[in-house]
Amino acid sequence: MAIVTDHFEVTVKLVDEGANHSTLTFQSQDAAYADVVVAKTALVAALEAITDCVIQRISINEVWKNDAFAYPAGVETANKLSATVELEGGIGKKANIKVPGPKDALFGASGTAGFNTLDTSNAAFITYCELFENAA
Repeated sequence: MAIVTDHFEVTVKLVDEGANHSTLTFQSQDAAYADVVVAKTALVAALEAITDCVIQRISINEVWKNDAFAYPAGVETANKLSATVELEGGIGKKANIKVPGPKDALFGASGTAGFNTLDTSNAAFITYCELFENAA
């Protein structure tokens, strides 16, 4: 399995006088980022010629896909790990982390009372949580 580029998208956020917004997303036919930037310029010019709304924001997104996709056997997104963690420096502030289809290794041993309890010392879970730490 490899995660590879599938396509690029150009997203344009338009606003009106009442601060109402409309978001348009266009899938690019270009394979190279530099070509998408050029196409975005033409898209913006054409869009400005047909709308009285103001363009507030434009983004170019690269969409990736699994090039060897297969549905996993015995896994359901309805089964979720839900863990409430205290935020560093948050003085009592908390966040909830949800993981669909969690691996059994994140919990106590199968058949034990702790099987539905998160093992907070699990290295993979700690690594995942550390991705969201404040770098300051």
